[in-house]
Amino acid sequence: MDRAGRVRVRRVGPGLLRALLREALAGRGGGCAARELLAELAEARLLEVPRVRAAVDELLAARRDAASAELAALAAELGLPLPVAGPELRMRGGTYVAVPDLYWPEAAVAVEVDSELRCVSEGEAAWVRGGQHRMEYLGVRVVYVSSSRLAAEREAVGGELAEAYRLGGEDVVELRITGQ
Repeated sequence: MDRAGRVRVRRVGPGLLRALLREALAGRGGGCAARELLAELAEARLLEVPRVRAAVDELLAARRDAASAELAALAAELGLPLPVAGPELRMRGGTYVAVPDLYWPEAAVAVEVDSELRCVSEGEAAWVRGGQHRMEYLGVRVVYVSSSRLAAEREAVGGELAEAYRLGGEDVVELRITGQ
């Protein structure tokens, strides 16, 4: 800390920085919500510091990966087929559509995990929202799941997944999976 009581980020190593962020999210008493942590880091202008930004991105990606794995396990428990993880979706002519976290091509159902948290800048958020809108426009049914809701309401989320898979997409444009 400097004399004004501010943390000097340059003196904190990357391992310690990641550990501090993980502790803030999972600390005693449940920690704080990821949205709150991001808001505090943004307010302090720490998200502008490349190593802080990289640590936050890594932490959120790990959280999304864990939630995606949990969703795939939940789908298997419900008797649904295994979804494709992180596919790049393109239209038949090669036009990029999106990269959902999970996708059932046979039902045209995509799952987006923590999509509101994955982007630190408004430009990134617009890019992710654009992919989601393109999927929906092309007939893919998109299910939005937060990792915190998955942990708190696993059965309800499972019911939503099963219902989305049962209903499937509507008037779906043929999409190809690339990048696997």
